[in-house]
This record gives sequence, C-alpha cells and structure tokens, in this order.
Amino acid sequence: MSQLLHVEIPNFGSTVLGSLNEQRLLGQYCDVSIMVKGQAFKAHRAVLAASSLYFRDLFSGSSKAQFELPSSVTASCFQQILSFCYTGKMTVSASEQLMVMYTAGYLQIQHIVERGMDLMFK
Repeated sequence: MSQLLHVEIPNFGSTVLGSLNEQRLLGQYCDVSIMVKGQAFKAHRAVLAASSLYFRDLFSGSSKAQFELPSSVTASCFQQILSFCYTGKMTVSASEQLMVMYTAGYLQIQHIVERGMDLMFK
C-alpha cells in the first residue's frame, strides 16, 4: 500500500493573490475591464467574482469583456475596493468611509461591509 505525501505551503493563497495583483497592475492576463465614470479598471474576472456576489452574478453567462458600473460609484472608491479584492487590505479616509461602505454594499462585498460596520460602531 502506498503512503500519501501531504504537502502544505504556508501563505500559498496570499502568494498567488499577490501575483495576480502584480499581473493586474501590469495589465497582464486581465480578462475584464470595469468602467467607472469613463475610467477603465482592468482586472481578473475570477478574482472579482470570488470577492463579490455582484460581479459573480454580473459575469454569469456573459462573455463580455467590459462592464460599466452605475454613476453613483466613484473611481476613487472603486480603486480602493478593487485593491482590497486583491490584497485584503484597505486604508480609507474618514471622508470617504461612507462612500466606500455604500459602494461595497452595492457590489455585495461582505468582508468590507461587515468590517466597516465593526469599525463605525466601536
């Protein structure tokens, strides 16, 4: 009977996501473009769909390469949220906190919404 070899690399998921973020910043292998007030944000469809129920539903059954967000979403908020999807980190100024929370809620990114609520009510 053969024995099974178990291999586990600590932080492998973080490393892969970091590589995907580098690719995004370089515009490599991005398969979707999100338009926000005329500004294009290139990204990986799988990363957005894994981070956001909104994007998962939006991409479902569609092979379109470009999508436009409503005018209520600002480019600076989306930039911060997009960065969060790739890094799990976000620094938000007090003046933008409500807009980022609103946008994260609209995009159905529960991690931001839950964490933001924790911070706002402490």
